[in-house]
Amino acid sequence: MGLFSNLFSAGATSELPANAMIIDVRSQQEYATGHVDGAINLPLDMFNAGIQQLVPEKDTPVILCCLSGGRSGHACNIMKQQGYKAVFNGGGAVQLAQRLNKELKR
Repeated sequence: MGLFSNLFSAGATSELPANAMIIDVRSQQEYATGHVDGAINLPLDMFNAGIQQLVPEKDTPVILCCLSGGRSGHACNIMKQQGYKAVFNGGGAVQLAQRLNKELKR
């Protein structure tokens, strides 16, 4: 398996916590085209400024998603650097909705 597929499939086989907060890091326009039911939109360009207000407890389980997993992976790294302990890259929003058996809301 190549590096690219390793980067984006790494989270696909791990179990995601059922009680996790879901944060979609795409732009507001992308989020409006379809997002996981219950997901909160915090665009990556506002992530550093907003994540500590949105998730004040560092032990809160959080699943991040975007279009393909790249931006959500970057957001995962930011959260881990800030001391968050239960952070998961859910990858693309469409695939995450399928994995969690949730609707894609528009």
